[in-house]
Parts: sequence; C-alpha cells; structure tokens
Amino acid sequence: MEKQLNLKFVHNRKNNLSKAGKALVQLRIHYLGQKKTEYKSTGIYIKPNQWDNIKQEVNSKCPGQERYLHNQLLEKIKADFNSLELQANYKNEKITPDKLKAGVKSSGLTVASFYQEWIETKKTFKPNTLKNQELFVILAV
Repeated sequence: MEKQLNLKFVHNRKNNLSKAGKALVQLRIHYLGQKKTEYKSTGIYIKPNQWDNIKQEVNSKCPGQERYLHNQLLEKIKADFNSLELQANYKNEKITPDKLKAGVKSSGLTVASFYQEWIETKKTFKPNTLKNQELFVILAV
C-alpha cells in the first residue's frame, strides 16, 4: 500500500498564548485520499521563539534539559504514528481515524509516561538531580 498519513507538528495553531506566553505543539494528521485532517495534542507548551517550524522541533532557545526531552517526545509520537501506519499497510488495511485512535490508546503514550520512563532509564542521576527531574515531570504535565 501507499503512504496513508501526512504528519506534521504545528505550534500555536490557534494563535492563542497562555498567560506565561506559551502555546501548544500539536501533531497534524492528514489522511491522504480522505480529505480529513485531525490535530492531536502533544502536551508540550513552549514560547513561540522556541519553535523551529522548518525542522519541526524545539530549538536551542528552550532552556537546558527541557529541549532535549521535548524533542525526544516529539520523535516518539511521530514514530508511534508511523508504526501504526506501517502495521495497517502490512495488513493491507486502510487507516481510518477510528483505527488510528484505537491504536494510539493501546500504545498508552502520554507526556507523563514518556518523561517518567526517561527518568527511570537515567538511574545514574545524583539524588538531587533525580528529584528535580521528577518535579519537572509533575510541573510539565
């Protein structure tokens, strides 16, 4: 089968900033051949000057570890959707919004679960650093 999805991250789609001056990064899912487009939240809020629209990632103006974590999450989200598309192609099935939604729910991907899993892999952190990272997870979500 052919490519069925066109995936692109968009920042501040609704041109609406929070009081902190941040806006949501969303995944735009365009179903090729179906004239249907959906937007899924990534749970990532950043300032407009921290987004690189060409590279589709958080840029170097985002402070410290936050940039790395956000970009890792964006890569994981895109990889999960690409994986669902590959599975549908392997089964010779057409991907629909309902099938995609069911596949995402079964993967259990959330912002909090991603960050928590990342922290678990970094057992080499010093105790205070680990506490700060866990606090970041709580505040980020």
